[in-house]
Amino acid sequence: MEKSKLRRTILNQLDEHICGKEYIGVISRLAYMDIGQESDEHLTRDEWHLILGIWYKNINKHSTLCSEEYFDKEYDYIHQKLKELHKSYLPNTSESFSGDFKNNPDFYKESVFYEGDFGYDFQYISFLNCKYGEDAEWLLTNKKIKISKIPLLFTTIRRKLILKAMEMNKNKQKTMLNSMFCINLSDLIDEDSDYEEIVNVFSFDLNNAPKLQYECMEQISLSMEKPIVKLDRKTLYIPCSKLVAQSFYEVPFYWMYNDKKNYYDLEGFKHRGDSGVNITNNILHQIFEDHELYMNIDIYFGKNKKTDIDYLVLYNNTAIVIQVKSKRYTLNSRQGDLNSIEDDYRKSVSDALQQAIVCEEAIFSKKCHYQSEKNNIDFKIFDKVTEVIKLCVTLDPLPAKETLVRTLSDKQNPPIVMSVFELDMVVRLLKNADNFIKYLKSRTALCHKIIGDNEASFLSAFLLEQPDDNIFSKYNLVHVQPLDIIDDYMNKTLLKENIPDIFLDIEN
Repeated sequence: MEKSKLRRTILNQLDEHICGKEYIGVISRLAYMDIGQESDEHLTRDEWHLILGIWYKNINKHSTLCSEEYFDKEYDYIHQKLKELHKSYLPNTSESFSGDFKNNPDFYKESVFYEGDFGYDFQYISFLNCKYGEDAEWLLTNKKIKISKIPLLFTTIRRKLILKAMEMNKNKQKTMLNSMFCINLSDLIDEDSDYEEIVNVFSFDLNNAPKLQYECMEQISLSMEKPIVKLDRKTLYIPCSKLVAQSFYEVPFYWMYNDKKNYYDLEGFKHRGDSGVNITNNILHQIFEDHELYMNIDIYFGKNKKTDIDYLVLYNNTAIVIQVKSKRYTLNSRQGDLNSIEDDYRKSVSDALQQAIVCEEAIFSKKCHYQSEKNNIDFKIFDKVTEVIKLCVTLDPLPAKETLVRTLSDKQNPPIVMSVFELDMVVRLLKNADNFIKYLKSRTALCHKIIGDNEASFLSAFLLEQPDDNIFSKYNLVHVQPLDIIDDYMNKTLLKENIPDIFLDIEN
């Protein structure tokens, strides 16, 4: 069967099954196994949105599911269909060998839908105030939400859900699975009345559902904006808390962008660009000293401005030129439009790389002078620079980033691209400036040796290389899967920072 027809058949089958309020029993099983350490069948972000998007659309349809046995069988059915759906996006053997897959929209769709998580939940939350702090007045006026309260609300939600999971696992109450993902709304409001407006904006009301059109993963599911479900006036249902963190981080941008004429073009656009540099600055301050870091540097040749650097690190004889981009991956690219994909990549990565190259040339020319926001920079500090590392950092995750780099970049000079989430992960794992510089150099050297799904793949290769005498020198090309220890370290570290008492309970 033709792949597009096969995909449509699978989606129709999912549409027939995922319906009715009773289907919450299956959703809870998917959620329970998704967070369970014993399961390797974790859903990707887009698989979650597919399931929830269909459920939201069909919430008022009749369901025949009525018992725990049916719920378990349906869980197996849904996972099988999701596997079949994934295969329908993969290139066939002839496309793989010929290279024709690079011209197939499905190849890019697959990379986007199945890349995996873009960041950790508390990363989204910790960057939130920096991303939208300058937009707080607009958000309060237009959405009646206080952006500063969102991190506190998310932390409260995570705490309550973790405690419920710990209690349920202790008592082995699988028959009460739905309640594991439920929170009493009044408990949140009693803690802080400002939480109510935030919950309202990000919630899907199960009993007052609008008519929806949602057919496939290429579309935007309502669950991307409303990942919290109101079961009734008192009860919130949150099957995947990470979707909530992602929505908190991403959705306010779209609200402001829709007010393009009155706000976004006038103020929001600049705030967005500034926030990317500020988050990068906060991350790198974990391992570098103030005198080694510079923001927003203009480079002049004589009286004429030659170019600028968004962020500069000067460490011993190495300069790291960082260009920070806030361009988002568009809906057309998500739907596989090749021209749109190339345009998004150019604006997110290629332009940043070319700008960094000009900066590198200026530094080595020894003929330019530099000015930052705060003060002039003595050009003599560049005399000792013997190496320039070029890095592109994106404010939002760039879906299918490594796929785009492999297919659209100059093979002899591929860029290093990280989202702020990946940069934070690398800095946290490597812990100091020397290791970070060593990693970036290794990253450049290994880019021809490794096929990675995301930055965690390259970081895993770097970590694996240390105890072995360059195992990658034995092979022309290696596909590296991210190490479990990265996830384990990040999850534990972020939990310890944000909910230390819960962390101690789990550890004990």
